[in-house]
Amino acid sequence: MTVETRRRSLAKALSWRVIAWSITAAVAYAFTGKVGFALSIGFADSVIKIFAYYMHERTWMTVDFGRAPVPTPAVEEPGAPELVHLQPSRSA
Repeated sequence: MTVETRRRSLAKALSWRVIAWSITAAVAYAFTGKVGFALSIGFADSVIKIFAYYMHERTWMTVDFGRAPVPTPAVEEPGAPELVHLQPSRSA
């Protein structure tokens, strides 16, 4: 089992903001036709939302909703019948 570190959350937030900044700047440019203004809007949007996303991500780490326990593997005892793992059937 692994745990989401703060460093990983920050890396995810930064990579998402690069994508989102590009989209925001492109839309702003499409509406205004001004490159500098579009880049400024994209930058301001990213500075605010990077911190909002990071806090959102870390808050969700404390919420148990939708989490399931990690199944523990069955332990085979000597002399016990062999365990059979069934695969889901594929219906055509």
